[in-house]
Amino acid sequence: KYSPTVITKGLTFITSANFDIFRYDDNSKQDIFEIKAGPRLVLGDFKRNYFDYTELSLYPRFKFNSGESPFSFDQVVDKKVIEFNLSQHLFSALAVNFKGELNIDNKNVDDDKFINPIISLSWNRRAYNIGLDYNFDTQEGGLKFNIFAFNFNGFGRGFKN
Repeated sequence: KYSPTVITKGLTFITSANFDIFRYDDNSKQDIFEIKAGPRLVLGDFKRNYFDYTELSLYPRFKFNSGESPFSFDQVVDKKVIEFNLSQHLFSALAVNFKGELNIDNKNVDDDKFINPIISLSWNRRAYNIGLDYNFDTQEGGLKFNIFAFNFNGFGRGFKN
């Protein structure tokens, strides 16, 4: 009753790859290949009133690039990180989540520091969730609201009189 999808419990191995091709008006270019893979452990069903769901995932992620962007904000950074995610059901529909990235690139001075650590507190129901997020690096927070449609595709047939 607290999740819009069926929860797959257990230990799984997740892989993901992405290839981006950027071409700019000044004829410069940047190509980026990203790959990540790692374990995801899910315990519980998120159905009982308290502590019935825990998710932990660790994904080492590597980025390889060729070329450069003409924009300083668009350069490839954080080429070697470990993505970390921990979610815990607390009570009723309330859950807490912490995620961040640990930089493992030896070229950076702040090797052992989390990048973009975000903590979230959310109220989860099958049809919707509402949450508060806070990013410790940017010192920004926000309110998030999601509605889950359950494959809704139209208004259906009208009622007969």
